Amino acid sequence: MEDFSWKRITLALIGIVVVAALICGIAFGAEKGLLAIAGITGIIFLFILGVYALGWVAILIHELGHCVAALLCGFRICAVLVQGTAVYWNRNYSKGGCKFSSYVYALKENPTKSQLTWFTLGGPISTIIALVVSYWSYVEMPTSGEFLVKSMIFLFCIINLVLTVSFGFSFKASGGDGDILHAIWTDPEKVIRTMHQWAVYENNVNLRPRAYSDEFINTFFTEPVTHAIYHFWKAMDGDNIDLAWTHIQAAYLHGKADPELEDSGAVFYEMAMYAARFRQDQQLSDEAFSLATASFHEHRNRIGAEMARAYAFGGKADAVSMAKRAVIEAQEKESSPAMVAHATEWYERIVPEARS
Repeated sequence: MEDFSWKRITLALIGIVVVAALICGIAFGAEKGLLAIAGITGIIFLFILGVYALGWVAILIHELGHCVAALLCGFRICAVLVQGTAVYWNRNYSKGGCKFSSYVYALKENPTKSQLTWFTLGGPISTIIALVVSYWSYVEMPTSGEFLVKSMIFLFCIINLVLTVSFGFSFKASGGDGDILHAIWTDPEKVIRTMHQWAVYENNVNLRPRAYSDEFINTFFTEPVTHAIYHFWKAMDGDNIDLAWTHIQAAYLHGKADPELEDSGAVFYEMAMYAARFRQDQQLSDEAFSLATASFHEHRNRIGAEMARAYAFGGKADAVSMAKRAVIEAQEKESSPAMVAHATEWYERIVPEARS
């Protein structure tokens, strides 16, 4: 949906430019028309860039308000994201959130209702302050030669106003401050319980899978496919190959029953890997790999399946090459030493020759 929206916006902008080019060409002639369309394109580009930059700053101010409130209330700040960019990140915590998320993640043992309220209100309060300051600057700034700057400040003022109204105080807005405030006022115990659950999750997420407790998996991964695949990873990382087979079978059956489930792609690739490397079952490996590639074109588990199939069914040299490359990529991309070690051992277990 996100890609589709951006595609529509891009096509709309191209359409505007083309129409403007035709109008300018008819009105001014070909040469002057080209100059005119170049100017229009530049203005559109600068406008989009300015809106994005000002929006980013506006969101940053909003999130910094949450940070200040959190620190004043005794919270420990773990992460600050603005449009998917990590402004601050404690490496003990996972990099969650979607590509364009903006939030402050903070923890505190047994926070009070008032502390939760002020932490949540910090963002809208800072946005209102920024709104007042930006409007005051707009009014007080000298007019001569400052039209562009004043216009940009006024646009910044509007963006802050929209953020405040849309996300600051709109109740039942998905994930918005108003939604959180509503939850705090109606069921503060649930909010505190959720914070504690996420504290457990974040403190476990950068551990090796073999260190996951059953309670952790059972609490956070209740959907059948995800539940089984996490138990599979734990068993594999603990060298319990037979127990891993039990879990991957269960996950595979659930995934085949509903291929649209979020982790079905991982399950199919892992089954293709396991069936090839540890059971030498080419028929099952082929079936699982076909399911994976039919439903999920790309997945981080794909490389494990490919190297295992090459190793088991001919092509060991290719498998060794893939494994060594995968180890290097894991060392470059994984976010914690624990996960680097896990990924490295995982690929080297599939292809033992990669250790040399």
